[in-house]
Amino acid sequence: MLFKTRIVFAAMCSVSTLVHALGVNTTGELEKRAALSFNPKVEDIRKTAVQRYPQELGSTNAERFKMGLPPMRPRFPTPSQDAPRGEPSGRPGKMITGSLHIHDAANGKSLGYVSNTLNSFGEYGLLTMSSRRRLKVKVDTTNSEGPLNIATLNGPDADFPFLVGIDGYANDVSDGLNVGKYNYAYLGAGSRTALGSCPVLGAQNSFTKDTGIKEGIESMIFVLEPAMLNLLPRWINEDGSKPTTYLGLFKDTLFFTGDKDVFEEVFEDTPTWVKILLEPDFS
Repeated sequence: MLFKTRIVFAAMCSVSTLVHALGVNTTGELEKRAALSFNPKVEDIRKTAVQRYPQELGSTNAERFKMGLPPMRPRFPTPSQDAPRGEPSGRPGKMITGSLHIHDAANGKSLGYVSNTLNSFGEYGLLTMSSRRRLKVKVDTTNSEGPLNIATLNGPDADFPFLVGIDGYANDVSDGLNVGKYNYAYLGAGSRTALGSCPVLGAQNSFTKDTGIKEGIESMIFVLEPAMLNLLPRWINEDGSKPTTYLGLFKDTLFFTGDKDVFEEVFEDTPTWVKILLEPDFS
């Protein structure tokens, strides 16, 4: 496993986050992080993940062929055994079952639906127009003003039944998601975390499983706007602050950050800034 040095602001976060541990950065890891790669490079995860998850190394089959590896093995979704069940509803204030519809934030154009498969690093961001391949979610909207857990009903790993935010690989962990900082969080699959918790290091998640790299996660990261069923990301930094965040689509990964301009400057590329609408299944 690779670890990142973490400072725990225990007084500012819920008791559940006391499971944070101090890690040790190796010189090699510091050098790799200095390059500010949005996702880990193959050499970063080879030792920890290649024997356990060889099918996940390389984000495309073309990359894998260059590495002398076989094509990626398809990841078929499995029904979640832990996600809450219930009858779907299309009205705010109740349990809603539906899909996550991605739109370009600049012009409102539909980009597709979040797929029920993860990318090579255990992150959501592959999009689809197929109704059979859409990620199905369940949201209890009774408290529309508060942060919500979003359960995934047909995700690729039943061990991770919630949509979660995962600390970005290249983050400067002392800064959090803030204005003037490039830090970011992926959207992935994971376990439930407590209300009010900042990133929980050690909580199970798809990124750590697929890369062998520990990152902190939060599950109660969305607030629902009832009128348009717009899902707004809400993150809690380790100092307890709650920054304004922006959703983006970058390299087949959905993520959010506290400063769009700094993110684009640091990674020298422009993501598609997006919004996520909860589209109910009416039945």
